[in-house]
Amino acid sequence: MRRIATRLALGFALAAAPGAAGALDVLLTNDDGFENPGINSVRAALCAAGHQVTMVAPAGNQSGRGGSINTGALSSSSAMALTRQSADACGGVYSLAAPTGAGTYGGTPVDSLKAGLQVVLAGDAPDLIVSGNNFGQNLGKPTSNSSGTVGAALQGAFEGFPAIAGSVGVVISESPGFPSTIASFAPAAAFLVDLIAALEAEPGDALLPKGVRLLNVNFPVPYGSITGVAITKLADRAELELPLFDRSLGFPPFLPPAGTPGCATLATGQSCSVGVGVQIVSGPDEERDADTDAFAAGLISITPMDGDMTAGGPGAGAIEDILGGLTP
Repeated sequence: MRRIATRLALGFALAAAPGAAGALDVLLTNDDGFENPGINSVRAALCAAGHQVTMVAPAGNQSGRGGSINTGALSSSSAMALTRQSADACGGVYSLAAPTGAGTYGGTPVDSLKAGLQVVLAGDAPDLIVSGNNFGQNLGKPTSNSSGTVGAALQGAFEGFPAIAGSVGVVISESPGFPSTIASFAPAAAFLVDLIAALEAEPGDALLPKGVRLLNVNFPVPYGSITGVAITKLADRAELELPLFDRSLGFPPFLPPAGTPGCATLATGQSCSVGVGVQIVSGPDEERDADTDAFAAGLISITPMDGDMTAGGPGAGAIEDILGGLTP
């Protein structure tokens, strides 16, 4: 961690000091819904900085949807309502509702991102995609894979646009109000504006360096306790996991419901009850410079991502050696 902290003092100063930035056309989305204070704090900060912002976000909470999309191609029952909620000099605000037809699914963060790119801004591509700020941290490979916030940013990267995913942490003991998170939304949004200004200040036309498609940014809370910034890697494990459990066995603090069949002893046609628990993973991650470790140390974690899931290196060559001789 010392190597991260020492090399980041300069980076923190750069990102924390607003610079002269040109106005960008920003497509803004999230997974918590268009009325969430996180995304609206980001919109307000971007607008105050002079950027043009088109906001297209789910009509309601779509957390944990990852890269999910509406797959009901050419089906009227899967149609989603895209509603223009408001507009001002900074840009329009749109919501995307899930279909109302029975058995249909949609209105996800990725659906919203695609509606923004392909419908609202058709033929008028944005300069940057911002997803968030999310209500809760998105750290590590498991959480980033399931996060709708990161999923929307990844989709933007796949479409060829630079993207930023932003998430503000939660303290579980503050449930249900999470006052530290609410209070951190405004300064976290201001930091994202300064981060964008720092990217714009670099020479060249591209906002992100070659090989980087998006940035995953996570803010510890309370914001006033943050000590710096770390350029990190996705941890192998999430700092906050949501395991499934057999409710007949219980999961602290939940006691087993009376009379619930156990999942290990089900008879054919019988059902058990499976719930979602919360598990905090403590201790350093096996990945060096992990985002979870930086976050736990009170640092804003910025993880550069490329969106490329293709394996390389010796493993890819080994697969070629093993399977290259296969024929149909």
